[in-house]
Amino acid sequence: MFYTITFSPAIDLLIETEQQFDRNGLTRYDNSSLFPGGKGINASIVMKRLGFETTAITFMKGTMTKIIERGLEDEKIKLISIPSENNIRINVQFNNQVNTFELNGPASIISKSSEEKLLKLIKEFNKDDVVFIMGKSDMVFVEKIVRELSALNIKFVLDIDSKEVLNLLKYKPFAIKPNLIELQTLMNTKIKNDKDIIKSGKELIKLGLKNLLVSCAGNGSFFINKDVVLKIETPVLKIINSSGAGDSMLATFVANYINTNDIEKSFILGNAAGMATVHSKWLASNEMIQHFKNDLKIIRIKE
Repeated sequence: MFYTITFSPAIDLLIETEQQFDRNGLTRYDNSSLFPGGKGINASIVMKRLGFETTAITFMKGTMTKIIERGLEDEKIKLISIPSENNIRINVQFNNQVNTFELNGPASIISKSSEEKLLKLIKEFNKDDVVFIMGKSDMVFVEKIVRELSALNIKFVLDIDSKEVLNLLKYKPFAIKPNLIELQTLMNTKIKNDKDIIKSGKELIKLGLKNLLVSCAGNGSFFINKDVVLKIETPVLKIINSSGAGDSMLATFVANYINTNDIEKSFILGNAAGMATVHSKWLASNEMIQHFKNDLKIIRIKE
């Protein structure tokens, strides 16, 4: 079973219009859509669409939670909801031919009692389970989760934009996936070229990380572990929706790699999932992932 933990779920409001955005006045829009969102929820949806069994765990409260409940029910994903202290946030993504921007609401506030509920739940997991820990939260709480999973010998994946992730590498996470900016922050260095990416990646592996994916936006991505360095150069795509692309890539890579033990095919599939999400209103479909994977080739980099 693949479990995802989303600390701050969201309702994603996608606004589409042909009108130019007026920052000082009224902008009318043509279409809008509401989707369940949040990093782990995105990951669960894409994994399920690829045929992997997954359970989404999250913290939420308020009437808007019904949208997430219905959305995951439609995707046939089991949801475990733990109460948060504040209402679920609404994230806005505005998209037209000229302007694209996002507005994200405040993160969920998680009480100590809700933290304990999650830690108790983790004790029921099995050694064959894989846990995705996704999004920002109190890092003391995150380390408690990681420590518990490590003690139970359960594989876990981290997708947290925080320099404090370095302190968690001693627990040997199965994978992380920073983008270039996040990698620079994590390593406290300026990354100028491919060699800098590889050098930083190898340093993270030495600290205990098993597998590293680095997304480089339109310049493709890297995969690095102790044995191999791979690169994929992705074609230029029209961006319809950038939200959830990294989540799609990471979830697809990990789920397929765990299932097949094939790094190269999993890396291609992960990149295809990221591309498919970018080219979709919401998240990647299996059909679109299979389409995009045919456009990708692995480059093996010799050190």
